[in-house]
Amino acid sequence: MNKEDVSKLVISFSDTFGSTNRTKQSELEKELRKAKSLPLFEGLFSIFLMQPSDHSFARQQNAGVMLHKIKPKVKLKPFEMLRLCLPTWNVSVEELVFYFVEKCGTNEIESVLNKLKRSSLTERELDALKSMYYWFEKA
Repeated sequence: MNKEDVSKLVISFSDTFGSTNRTKQSELEKELRKAKSLPLFEGLFSIFLMQPSDHSFARQQNAGVMLHKIKPKVKLKPFEMLRLCLPTWNVSVEELVFYFVEKCGTNEIESVLNKLKRSSLTERELDALKSMYYWFEKA
């Protein structure tokens, strides 16, 4: 399963079942666990970079839950990755932040958030960053 297969599977699932169908979500998880870590991460993370649509929340929620549950083992570049998703990340999807904290540690993510705070950000990105801080403190 490549990264496109992963993202298509999550998108199709989300558009069909939404974000709260736990029974079906376990079936999605079982299917995604067949993928290798790198394409799994890339496919799930790519969903956070998509332009907003009517289905964005469900797609990101499911992608975040899968990241947090499966925890693909990949080398992360948290500053670059979190910076990339600030414009499109749905701030209600805490699992993305939880995943990064678990993988990188609180010290590194706090440093990344502080560095992002000093970056040139749009109003939307600043709002998203505030939410990242909020979820970071809950992690």
